[in-house]
Amino acid sequence: APAEATPAAADGGATAHQMMAGRIDAMRAFLGELAAAAPTLPAEIGRAWAVLAAERAADGGLRPVVLLGVFAALGFGLEWLFWWATTGFRQRLIASGMATVRERLRAVAMRGAYGFGVLLAFAIGSIGAFLLFEWPPLFKQIVLAYLLVFLIVRLILVLGRVLLAPGAERFRVIPMTTPAARFWFAWSAILVGWFFFVQVTLDLLVLLGVSRSAVYLIGLACIGGLALVGERVVSRSDVA
Repeated sequence: APAEATPAAADGGATAHQMMAGRIDAMRAFLGELAAAAPTLPAEIGRAWAVLAAERAADGGLRPVVLLGVFAALGFGLEWLFWWATTGFRQRLIASGMATVRERLRAVAMRGAYGFGVLLAFAIGSIGAFLLFEWPPLFKQIVLAYLLVFLIVRLILVLGRVLLAPGAERFRVIPMTTPAARFWFAWSAILVGWFFFVQVTLDLLVLLGVSRSAVYLIGLACIGGLALVGERVVSRSDVA
């Protein structure tokens, strides 16, 4: 039995070595593709822009940025109407007691429900209004994707107001100073928004015909920038 185990162990070692060598070769090939894609990156972006311009010209000159601004404005408009309609609810919430655990939990639940209502109002006003109309397929994907990024940022802000309460310390769920709460309230939305903005943009670049290697190269650059910003944010959070 020991004699039979030795060849099996050798085979297992050889297999593990082959797998590692294969991974190294695949990594080298991937890095080679990235290096080859770097000089072609301006031309790739130019072709993507040409595809977008041709689609815009074919559909009467519609501009995704203008459409995005219009529907985001509709979302904020309906959100303001919700804010105006719930004035009495907010006044009762502000005046609610926080002396007992039950009162604090009730206040957190009420703030969460209000935040969900704000988010729902923005979603109905922006994405809901957008979906009521027929749009060219490419523009529909672009505008809807960035509206979803807006919605994600709004969700982070709502959660930040419920958990961090940067403007109302007595409602704060996560214990921290007010400067720290304001710091993380802003930067959590910025970092999460940037992450999803980059993700959506990379997906749309693939849709517009940019090669996978070029998209990976852009993605790595964006990840590196996000890592640098994240490191600075964490170092500054100690000061806040």
